[in-house]
Amino acid sequence: MDQRDSGEQIHDRVCGFAEAGIKEISSGWAKQQRLDPFLVTWPSSILTSKEGQDVGGPCLLYLADIDPKQWTEKIAQAVNLTRAYAVLLAEQKEDAVVITMETADGSRCWTLPIIRSGDMRRLGKPAVSNNVERLGVLWNPRRNRA
Repeated sequence: MDQRDSGEQIHDRVCGFAEAGIKEISSGWAKQQRLDPFLVTWPSSILTSKEGQDVGGPCLLYLADIDPKQWTEKIAQAVNLTRAYAVLLAEQKEDAVVITMETADGSRCWTLPIIRSGDMRRLGKPAVSNNVERLGVLWNPRRNRA
């Protein structure tokens, strides 16, 4: 993140990263026919890992082994630990793969429907919504900021 970038520029850049990742998610889903849930945070500054390594890029948290009832708490912890300026949650629901991205300037959600045709399943084209679905850790529509 460049300190001179506006919140909207940062939001747009992270949306671009997410959209590029959707192609990889779709490809992986086509092979596996499922998506294990995961969270990505983008740190606002260089972090030091438990092993003493500098971490300056996106941080990944697999959620498959975490009870979904604890996700809200784990997402908030990850955002606080990484001092995130953006967060993305990817999960599979019963009838769609849903990817929700949030920054302080808003949220974007991509919903890829699971299309069934006989015994075959595939992901459809993503429906995109802005500032509708949210994780509620960085952005709040009532205040327009978290």
